[in-house]
Amino acid sequence: MSTSGNSYDLTTFANAFKRAFIDDDKVDLFLFDSPLLDSIKVTDGFVGTDEERVRATSFMGGYGYGSLARPNESNLIRPRLEAKKFYARSMVDVESMASAMNDRGAFFELVARVKEDMRRAIQNGMSLALTKTNIDHELVLGVIATSGVATTATAGQYELTLTDLHKPNFHKKQIVSIEDGNTDLFEVTALTDALVTVDRLTGSQVPVAGDEIMLQGSDGNAFMGLPGVTAQSGTLYNVTIADGWKANVTDKNGAAITEHDLYNVLLDVHLEAGSQPDVIACGLDQYKKIAEFLANKRVLNDQSDAMGHSGLTLATDKGNIKVIWDRHIENDTIYFLNSKYMELRKRPLSGIVNAGGDILLPDYINDQDRYHIVYRCYGNFYLEPTYMAKLHNLAQ
Repeated sequence: MSTSGNSYDLTTFANAFKRAFIDDDKVDLFLFDSPLLDSIKVTDGFVGTDEERVRATSFMGGYGYGSLARPNESNLIRPRLEAKKFYARSMVDVESMASAMNDRGAFFELVARVKEDMRRAIQNGMSLALTKTNIDHELVLGVIATSGVATTATAGQYELTLTDLHKPNFHKKQIVSIEDGNTDLFEVTALTDALVTVDRLTGSQVPVAGDEIMLQGSDGNAFMGLPGVTAQSGTLYNVTIADGWKANVTDKNGAAITEHDLYNVLLDVHLEAGSQPDVIACGLDQYKKIAEFLANKRVLNDQSDAMGHSGLTLATDKGNIKVIWDRHIENDTIYFLNSKYMELRKRPLSGIVNAGGDILLPDYINDQDRYHIVYRCYGNFYLEPTYMAKLHNLAQ
């Protein structure tokens, strides 16, 4: 016999239940590590205004046979490393913090969550600097193409077509500046495979074709990156780029990468510098191509099993060379790096701290009931060009 009527259920008890949030980092976007950053050693002790090092760019010439040799000294240079400032910053409302202090709160532990978001931002900012900063210390995310600006119905909003959109350079909520020398700020609000949509936050600038899009504050201020280190002219670390202080760079003019290309570059750098690169780094497109032509050799690799699992490496007479991919490297580019000559040199006071060691910095002085969480790193990447190489304009 059936009965009618309502039963106690979740709807009935809706007002008696609190919301429970599951903070699962496994489903968070952009929670990733950078194998390229992991290849760089980090050292403290950068004090003073800058640091200079002494490097020889030639042998001494005073040697020979038959009689006492005529002396001739080697060429010495003094590359100078200047400290730059990298920041990541968040603000947290105090009442929100108070509402999340214990298990009665209907939110996850707030400060820990913000710090985790900060960690992602720090890693992303460092990775972008390493892969995007040019010889002028500009962290360039992209360049607006000819007729690449379209306005939308929203005032101050623009849809931008770039000359070569590398989508991983951008993400929603990212704040950028547009045009060399302009400090007006824009927020990335939408992103497709063809367009970047930005909203103007400050100033009155209108983007135009040819403008560079840079990470906020990085116009002339970013840590040195691989595009700068592989430049073929200009001044790098206060030394004129020339033989003995220049990376090996080859334009492939649209050709596909081959196994011979990899070996040839490694040997060319070894011949020129006396030391072979130990890391090959590229974007995912080139990594797939390299993995394909190395597929039948991966079983011979000490770091891979019979199914090709674990790391991808290239076997050479100097041992196995790691092949890694990084989401921020352009799809047509492969870098050949020597980790012995790559360093993040930083000042002692870095991290999510202030002078007193506190994590949270009150904003009462500005009449705001909130706290700042600030990460800072004073320093720079020191990457010696002589031991590096690049292939670019490869087929994609």
